Amino acid sequence: MGKISIHLAREWDAEDMAPRMREADVEEVKAACGMSPLQALRYSLAACDKSFTVEIDHCPMAIFGLSVGSLLSETAYPWMLGARGFPGHHGKTLLRHSRAIIAIWLEDFEKLENYVMASNHASVKYLAALGAAFAAPAPYGVASELFLRFELRR
Repeated sequence: MGKISIHLAREWDAEDMAPRMREADVEEVKAACGMSPLQALRYSLAACDKSFTVEIDHCPMAIFGLSVGSLLSETAYPWMLGARGFPGHHGKTLLRHSRAIIAIWLEDFEKLENYVMASNHASVKYLAALGAAFAAPAPYGVASELFLRFELRR
């Protein structure tokens, strides 16, 4: 197993990971907002005060963050995009770290919510393992594909 590290995301992490993005994530960002992988990563990095890169053996394998609509809001919007092969043999480690990060975020926000493409089975399974509640599939995004709104609460 490779060495996992998490650090503040940098522009070149997005440039490195974008051509290797998981196909399900490529389809999801295209359907949701019509963006390429690199456009989606750059947009997401710009929308967050802090975003993070997960590296395995010094290679960016996922980038994630939390977008905040307003300082007065009780809701924030988590996101994660991964590279092909992520998390690989590191699924349990990813879940453990994800639960800890979500617990920290939920200290500041009543609810975390976002959308996941209904056909992105790996992401839906990951979110379910984190305790997410899902709404019924509904058309969403520029392509009006079926997405699930999910939320995580305190």
